[in-house]
Amino acid sequence: MPGGSPGGLTPQSNNSSTGAAASATGTVTIGNASPQPLPSVAGYGGTIRFPAPVPQPSASASPAPISVAVTATAVRPSAAPELQEKTKRARKGASEQAKAVVHKPLFYVVLNAPEDVTLSAFPAFAFNVPNAQFTKATSFGLALFDPAEKVHRFKLEVAERDESTPPPVTASPSPAAVTAKSTASARPSSSPQPTGPPTATPVPTTRVSFLSGTTGLKLRANTSYVFALYSYVPTPAPSASSDAAASPASSPGSGASASPQASPAASATPKR
Repeated sequence: MPGGSPGGLTPQSNNSSTGAAASATGTVTIGNASPQPLPSVAGYGGTIRFPAPVPQPSASASPAPISVAVTATAVRPSAAPELQEKTKRARKGASEQAKAVVHKPLFYVVLNAPEDVTLSAFPAFAFNVPNAQFTKATSFGLALFDPAEKVHRFKLEVAERDESTPPPVTASPSPAAVTAKSTASARPSSSPQPTGPPTATPVPTTRVSFLSGTTGLKLRANTSYVFALYSYVPTPAPSASSDAAASPASSPGSGASASPQASPAASATPKR
């Protein structure tokens, strides 16, 4: 694109020989308060918006913009651990049951800064998620793997969802496809019309956004920080039929059979 794209983003596929990119790379800028595009992979994409960096105590001027390498991938980066399950406990009557909530990772964003920088809050993300994922999950979450933490695992639910997310947006067909369709409808003919080469079908997506919040984040130089967009895979709840089978109801006559009454002849005491 002439003149470059916002934030200096220049996505590059690392799997161009197969035509299906496993990841894409680019650059984004800390110090640019506008939303900056993320590389697109496997139908996923979106934007990132950085908060203001925290100035150093000894600095007399505002921090200079910092170019940060960004990698987007639909495959777990080698530097990151597996996204763990989360156990939620729910009370049912007087008992307590533990249910594992399974998290399915969908899209990873890896940030790597060339120098130490502290952000006043987490970056705000707006992801483009393929609509097919909305039939397999009830909600979405954002996780962060910080290699500086003592515990080598993702921290779940690091940001709140932006509920002002717009409804699903279907990608528009290309202008060439629209022109060909209108021309064919304007000049109906019984003879077959020649068709051009097939074009790639756009993937319909929905915007899923997360707020930046108020928690600060320190990025250490030449260290990979991994954000993961994941979906909640619902755990089946116990059905009413299974509860009825576990606690069957008594029949109308069961009380009498459980506690039989003694006959008058057996219970009566003869008088003398």
